[in-house]
Amino acid sequence: MAAENELDSSSILILFATETGTSQDVAERIGRLLRRSSFRARIASLDGYSPSGLLEEDVVIFVCSTTGNGDEPHEMTSFWKQLLRVDLTPDMFEHLDIAVFGLGDSSYERFCWATKRLYRRLLSLGAHAILPRADADEQHYLGIYGTLDPWLDDLLKRLNELYDHSAEASSPSVYIKAHKARLLLCPSGEEFLDISRSCSEAPADVRARVIENKRITRSDWYQDVRHVELEIQNAHNNFQPGDVITLRPQNEPSDVDYLLSRMRWKDHADAMFEVVQDDEDDFLPTSLPKRSSLRDLLLGHIDIASVPRRSFFEACREYTSDERELDRLKEFSSSEGQDDLFEYAQRPRRTILEVLADFKSTMIPIEYVLDIFPTIRPRKFSISNSSQVFPGRVQLTVAIVRYRSLSLKVIRRGLCSTWLSRLQIGDKVSFAFQQGNIVLPNRKESSPVILIGPGTGLAPLRAIIQHRIDEGQYDNLLYFGCRSASADYLYREELEGYVANGHLRLRLAFSRDQVIENLSNKIYVQDIIPVDRELIREWIILRRAYVYLSGSSNKMPAAVRLAIRKVLEGEGEWTEAQSRAYMTQMESEGRWFEETWS
Repeated sequence: MAAENELDSSSILILFATETGTSQDVAERIGRLLRRSSFRARIASLDGYSPSGLLEEDVVIFVCSTTGNGDEPHEMTSFWKQLLRVDLTPDMFEHLDIAVFGLGDSSYERFCWATKRLYRRLLSLGAHAILPRADADEQHYLGIYGTLDPWLDDLLKRLNELYDHSAEASSPSVYIKAHKARLLLCPSGEEFLDISRSCSEAPADVRARVIENKRITRSDWYQDVRHVELEIQNAHNNFQPGDVITLRPQNEPSDVDYLLSRMRWKDHADAMFEVVQDDEDDFLPTSLPKRSSLRDLLLGHIDIASVPRRSFFEACREYTSDERELDRLKEFSSSEGQDDLFEYAQRPRRTILEVLADFKSTMIPIEYVLDIFPTIRPRKFSISNSSQVFPGRVQLTVAIVRYRSLSLKVIRRGLCSTWLSRLQIGDKVSFAFQQGNIVLPNRKESSPVILIGPGTGLAPLRAIIQHRIDEGQYDNLLYFGCRSASADYLYREELEGYVANGHLRLRLAFSRDQVIENLSNKIYVQDIIPVDRELIREWIILRRAYVYLSGSSNKMPAAVRLAIRKVLEGEGEWTEAQSRAYMTQMESEGRWFEETWS
């Protein structure tokens, strides 16, 4: 144990890093548990947090997810890079007690990779683990709670032991009574603040105008894929191939109207409210406006379209009057009721708004909105054009999420893609650029590139191709896959134009209408890679080619890696161990990049 038996005034710090909001939800859950046991708990994001801040702490709990190919969430990247500095001493954190809780999905090859690396690095700098690292798995039959619930019991027991703390946890009702923020009605006559000004704009925010929003799949095809083009109005072209933008979508106006009516908030819908943070120990997103009308807050900041987490059902118990509904909420809030919660919410993808339609006696006061509802998380989209070729423009390739669940008749829709599909020519949007993980070969290297990207995975690869062709680099080999040549062959005319000019080698896999001898009827990108085995071996081994893989994180990435490994092995020239070692070397040299998503 590093710290003394009594915590100082700084108490316990809980740091989280998240992409989807789940790690934040877990961090807040830990905070509530500690406060009910009379600990002081502070919750903060790793975004902007410096490792030097840990020098002032006694106990820190880290809650982090893993994204992509074993990467840390973007808001953790700066912290992680600083933590890797070679001048940090092995005893830097010898005063510090830590606990690390990771969230991941074991179907990914690098399960909980971010927290595994974080845990090892902290220990190497002298920190003391008060509990073994926990790796929560989305594939567990209870989801992350299969790991979280017993870990929380162990955490509280261990903290009580270490710090001679024997306070009993108070009633779960403390969950609601300790506000992190309230909505206070502004005096009448206050100047109205519209949504464009009420949204907090960071200095990095880019303002743009929609100049194109067109469907690029066949009109009768089941999948609607859009080409969205934005004209930048207030920033320079400072993005590179592989960079992404983050967008904050808005809810459907009709959904907001329903919530206002359902909660009996309509009389205050257009009144001005002030956001007041009651407890500085809690985390409050910087994107929230200081003042806004209730309607605009619900439109642009409060998430009512996501599948509710367990904490939402716990919170609603305080404001539910019907005994049968209350019993059901208690069941969904318990460890024993997680199977039922999965069947009710997760499996059918039932939204928060639909839950409130079912629990008719749940009436949430306006002032509790920020305590109970999650906030809308920004969404990331790969930029699909080169700024050199299209200066002042950002192009996106967006699949509109629309499907029907097995148990609900109402069609499920993705919040952000649906919002994007509604945008009209001339509409204004704001976003932020975010640096991607992709690095292009130096022009002096003259290295070839191999690109694999089925479906909308083509987006960042299209930017790379445009950029390289513009710079006179023509050794580009693209493997593109889709279902049908006549329905969802994205950017066909553009790609085939590059081929005709000798600037691109293109290999195509149409999984539903192409048959190749000796292969199954459904052809995928991994199936056509062996066609170029000699060229791939030459490019990768002799010419030090770069490989870029982009697309869905299902079985495709692993199948592509296997296909390329088999190509490298050739006809017995290399062993499996040699090919694996070489691909690992490619990653360490920055010649293998993956950008995948679920």
